[in-house]
Amino acid sequence: MRAVGGRSASRPMPKRRKSPAVPPGQRKLTGVASLGASAHVTPRAGSRFAACPICAKNFPRHAVETHAGGCLGEPSPTPSTSAPTQPPPSNDPTRRPAARLRSTSGPVARVRIGGPDASWMPCAVESLREMVPDLPFVLVERVMPPRDADALLEDLRAEATTWGQDEWWIAGEARKAPRLTAVYEMRVDDARAEALRMAGLDDDDDDAEDGGGSERVPPPGMRVAAERASAAVTAALRSVPSRHLPDDVLESIGDDSYQWAPTYAVANFYRDGSDRVGPHADQLTSLGPLPAIAGLSLGATRSFRLRKRWPGRPGEDASDRSGDVWVDVPLPHNSLAVMLPPCQELWTHEIVREGGGGAGGGARDGKARVSLTFRRRARDWVDRAPTCECGRRCVLKTRRGDAPAPAFAVNTDNDGVMDAEDGKTPVMYYYTCDPVNGGKPCKFYKPVKVVAL
Repeated sequence: MRAVGGRSASRPMPKRRKSPAVPPGQRKLTGVASLGASAHVTPRAGSRFAACPICAKNFPRHAVETHAGGCLGEPSPTPSTSAPTQPPPSNDPTRRPAARLRSTSGPVARVRIGGPDASWMPCAVESLREMVPDLPFVLVERVMPPRDADALLEDLRAEATTWGQDEWWIAGEARKAPRLTAVYEMRVDDARAEALRMAGLDDDDDDAEDGGGSERVPPPGMRVAAERASAAVTAALRSVPSRHLPDDVLESIGDDSYQWAPTYAVANFYRDGSDRVGPHADQLTSLGPLPAIAGLSLGATRSFRLRKRWPGRPGEDASDRSGDVWVDVPLPHNSLAVMLPPCQELWTHEIVREGGGGAGGGARDGKARVSLTFRRRARDWVDRAPTCECGRRCVLKTRRGDAPAPAFAVNTDNDGVMDAEDGKTPVMYYYTCDPVNGGKPCKFYKPVKVVAL
């Protein structure tokens, strides 16, 4: 220190390089380990790190496969930053997460085998059949031209203000369905449909079913969607084993000109993530046994869950849960979920509640979703539905064919009951009182037939 003008002066200190600002509450990331723990850093091209396809966190490339198996709740070792090690070979696709997640730009599904206590396993949608060979389900993405899908969503959101809310009789009390519903008639020719729409009228039909009152005339975009659904279902049905096809399809599907064509569509409007439909198998009154159903999703992405209805046989060891299979598939905007036979007989399906919202996609507020389930009437089954003791048309449902009659049934004769065959499930079709929009149902019960599926 030296004096200048009788005063001492300090030597100027060198300037320190400022560290980049770190948001409050977030640790500054340093070193390789922190890169592996960050979900917000995208690896550079050529980097030794890669993102997990499930949680999007970055890990050393040799550790991604190990991590993917545990990021949905399975035990997973801490990723190592040392030299790569050769993973043990495995020929079981359910034990190789990276194989199930092989490169895909589509949604990632998940599978749980062994009941509610088992861990979920991630799986690319196109690999689901490797894990669940008997899964009667196909997902078709980008089924419509994007502009057509967006326009149809807006049209149906506007029409949904006039849709109804079904009332179901459940557990001894009436409950409103947590969604809005309407039925659209696909048989009306284009000219008549346009005339009715211009006049603001609907096509009244005595066969209105599945909620929604009189059947409505579809907007033009719905007909485009129906054509795409028709092509997708026709192609998918050709892969279904012949013993799982209804008689009319089995007789015709060998012909190259065969075309599955929907005759009506059930529309559901899920206003936000809290609207849902619980686990169920569809009533078969109008569809008949072994139907195919194609559901178009528009708007927010929601999880579609399939679960085997009967994991084991009555009286079997309850500790064996290997047959208890759950499959969750995200349904993005403009995707078509096809339930093939025997989905309605052997599986339940549901739209899972997701709090107050859902992932964005098409819907302006990111929460609303419209589904259109295209269906084909089996006219001979429509005509044969009996009238129950309280004067309503009965509904056709299914139950396990080697189980006791339902507790509510008045007449409990066992006509047609079948013992289980190895590798097959006996399914009984029966008529019962309709629990929708008619008050408390009666105890009508009429077995129809039992088949082994």
